[in-house]
Amino acid sequence: MSEFQRHAEGNRQQVAGDVGDLCVMRIGHGNPLQWERFGVNHILTWQSRKPHAFDLIGCKAGRAAITSVRQAKEVGGGFHFVSRTAPPALPDSLHYVLHKFLRFVLENPGFRCKLFGSIQTGSTMTAVEQAAAYHEHTKHYLDRFADYLGHFDWDNRPDPFRNYDEAPRILLPIVAESATATYNDLYATEPTRQYPITLETIACLFELGLGLAAWKKWGEHIGAVRCDPSSGNLHPTEGYLIAADTSGITAGVHHYHSHDHCLETRCTFTDADAAAVASALPADSVLVGMTSIYWRESWKYGVRAFRYCQLDMGHVIGSLRYAAAVLGWHCRMISFESARLVGWLGLDREGFVTGEEEHVEGFMVVTPNPVWRTNDLAPHVSGISDTLSAATGKGEWHGQPRQLSPEHHPWPPIDEVAAASTLDTVESPDDPGKDTLPPPATPPTTIGATKIIRQRRSSIDLNGETRLSADAFYVIMDRSLHRTNVAPFDSLCWAPTCDFIMFVHRVDDLTSGLYFLHRSTVALEDLQAAMKPSFTWEKPANAPTHIGFYHLASGDYREQSQIVSCRQEIAGDGAFSLGILADFRASLESFGANAYRRMHWEAGLIGQLLYLEAEAAGIRGTGMGCFFDEPVHEIFGLSSGAYQSIYHFTMGGPCEDDRILDRAPYDHLKGRAYASIDPNAA
Repeated sequence: MSEFQRHAEGNRQQVAGDVGDLCVMRIGHGNPLQWERFGVNHILTWQSRKPHAFDLIGCKAGRAAITSVRQAKEVGGGFHFVSRTAPPALPDSLHYVLHKFLRFVLENPGFRCKLFGSIQTGSTMTAVEQAAAYHEHTKHYLDRFADYLGHFDWDNRPDPFRNYDEAPRILLPIVAESATATYNDLYATEPTRQYPITLETIACLFELGLGLAAWKKWGEHIGAVRCDPSSGNLHPTEGYLIAADTSGITAGVHHYHSHDHCLETRCTFTDADAAAVASALPADSVLVGMTSIYWRESWKYGVRAFRYCQLDMGHVIGSLRYAAAVLGWHCRMISFESARLVGWLGLDREGFVTGEEEHVEGFMVVTPNPVWRTNDLAPHVSGISDTLSAATGKGEWHGQPRQLSPEHHPWPPIDEVAAASTLDTVESPDDPGKDTLPPPATPPTTIGATKIIRQRRSSIDLNGETRLSADAFYVIMDRSLHRTNVAPFDSLCWAPTCDFIMFVHRVDDLTSGLYFLHRSTVALEDLQAAMKPSFTWEKPANAPTHIGFYHLASGDYREQSQIVSCRQEIAGDGAFSLGILADFRASLESFGANAYRRMHWEAGLIGQLLYLEAEAAGIRGTGMGCFFDEPVHEIFGLSSGAYQSIYHFTMGGPCEDDRILDRAPYDHLKGRAYASIDPNAA
């Protein structure tokens, strides 16, 4: 089926499922379709008669053409909108005009609207089908991007920091500089030192996991850089702490405010419930909850934003896991029924502005005790769930969420895929099994973990010259393998689903070309069968035997890697770039629609590892959520849809970023105490 036919078929399904609503959709260049074939009687389109001259043309059975907003208001009823020109060909001014027109439709009685199309096809679509349809609906192509507004509404840019007004605050000390762990310590199979759970160590967990790392200035704007990377530095992910018996922290539910480095107390447990929660949790542990505010990403990126929010969730899982490793702690994702998580965090309470809702993503248990084996956590799940529901139901709630933007733009496909991919039943963690890999590589270095974590940046330019040694390259590949007893992948409760399709440009002792890193549980022969038959699948002579790294084809792929990564030059200017390839179809079929989130979390977690590994190697990385989906697949011969590239990454020699300010991350918190995580420190 051609690209045009795919979109035409998708639009036919959209119209069939949404008759009576107003839909906006695209069908590619031209308009050869017969509308009555799809049962559409009410149409309002725009059409180009000469370059950059557009008319709104309407037709309604038995009515005159509608050529203005005024006439549309007079006629009333519902209309189907169809874009007859791919969005990249439209000037921003037209996107703005169309957006204003559609806002009018939304705000006037008699019009019902689903902006930029609904991916639902009625009640016959399963949750898995909805997740797969959303992914198809949000692909970028060489001649057009997934739906977005076409302009940046800067007046509505969301506040990057969630505030709970009038909530009691627990000010956290600034402690990260007191951490002595080296970067290599983060990959130790056994911690070199473990710290107890205290106010100071919880402060360190959030300071290095979700806290500020630096400040940058562009134009007149000054903004924070955080330890956890985020698409467009928009940070949709919020962090919460549930603690029951930690000295200095009120037993209850707390929101972490990264700008002010404090805990905002949302719910206070009764003494009896605090004791019950402490008993239900694994010994010496706390829970960290993570949510997403989809509006923070959709404001800029439109319908594709759900993907970016899930990748950022993976970044946060990785960032928190590394921060926990600094303390000698362990982390493990733990599955609960989504509806219960909403209540635990108070996300169903009054005060959240429509369009700015927080959506629960997941929880992890954090403890100095090993928790990576399934049988350590499974017995606790039911007890934790019931006890927390009781404690938050009887607890005293505090604070009101402050509004993030004055106005909002709805994206129904995001709402639909979010609903489809939630975890609806209590589910014990999957057992990721035991790996047979040797301990991760530990090159000689004494560089501190805190330094690497805080200096992480997304490079905006790479110099196109810096080469990476083969030894450094293989350290990165080795640490990217999924080990079930080593950070960061011991935080996941499922087997690996992601591999690397790679463009190698400037790595010593490696021929430039296409490569593949096998790190998932998918059989290698299945992956080979899915790709071009001409690929060589040869292991380079200098590759460590335990790393499934394969040469596929030789050649200069710098231009191709740039093109498929939304024409971003950094993809070709680095030492290498890669696409994270998910076992897409089988994961959805085996584990349900929630696997759509999980595969993106895994990819984002890999991204955080690559960011830190680039810093440790003396270069710099950048994650790229913008890429042309099918052109990537075509280069590697992937045509069945079974495997999907879901995240891109590049690393190389950085150009100087003069936006970064010479300013400490928490310089603005005048008078805030600096402390040590060592309980024996003077």
